[in-house]
Amino acid sequence: MAVEPLTATIARVTDRILAPAETQLPFVEVARRVVHSEKRVGADVDGIAVVLLTERSLDGMDETIEILSDPAATERIRAGDLAIHTGGFVWGRDLADEVGVLPDTLPHPQRWRLMVSSGCRDALASRATPAERAEITRYITGRFLDDPAGAGVELAGDLERLYVAHFGGKRLVYRLDALQRAVRMVEIMRGDFLHLQR
Repeated sequence: MAVEPLTATIARVTDRILAPAETQLPFVEVARRVVHSEKRVGADVDGIAVVLLTERSLDGMDETIEILSDPAATERIRAGDLAIHTGGFVWGRDLADEVGVLPDTLPHPQRWRLMVSSGCRDALASRATPAERAEITRYITGRFLDDPAGAGVELAGDLERLYVAHFGGKRLVYRLDALQRAVRMVEIMRGDFLHLQR
């Protein structure tokens, strides 16, 4: 007996209204569209209401909940953002010189620049061992800058347009400034990979 493929009636997409012809699609096509667009899609699959989203989007939501559940961390993130906006930062190359490390890759013209908030710099000095500080500085001033969006996941809700990446047992919170092609590192805190706990 042949099994009929699932079809989904798409109820909504987060960023636009669909044409009627787009609402009746094979489920696998709906999933492909979610992956390519990185948008959430509400659908009716055989009478069951579902929401499809990418694994990266789910990771971003998990990270958002984790951070927002710690009011002190949320306040440090806001303070880091404000510090960078008011000139309270060091450039990544200056931080690397200060720590005495070389980036883990050679400079590249397409690489993003790094701005590190004064709070982030203090966190590295006070909450990391010298070895951790060197390792994290080497990473954030090196290969991380080749693809900062791909290195982490975007947060949601009140923390929208912020990203989180993990390295060396730390959660790196940053914002991307596409106009200056700069990463604004606003907070470094302890953090496990939440998506590995699934």
